[in-house]
Amino acid sequence: MILGKKERRITIAIGLIIGVSVSSMLVKHAVDIKKDQAAKRPGSYGTLKSAGDMESFPALPKTITESIPNGIVIFYEANRTSLT
Repeated sequence: MILGKKERRITIAIGLIIGVSVSSMLVKHAVDIKKDQAAKRPGSYGTLKSAGDMESFPALPKTITESIPNGIVIFYEANRTSLT
């Protein structure tokens, strides 16, 4: 079966629309998975565990989390005194 010029253009347009839609959904899904993985890794604000030594720390002030939204806590000391 031979397609006419008009049918070919319609077929190509539909194929492009489907391809762009599917690829944008895949990219959005991949970005969502990456955000979830980043939120669960040690050192992120939500886990309340430092990345360096896995020590737990209290929730950080809102001003810090707003000014550095994607920060990572490596070490947290909280003004501890050392007793030797």
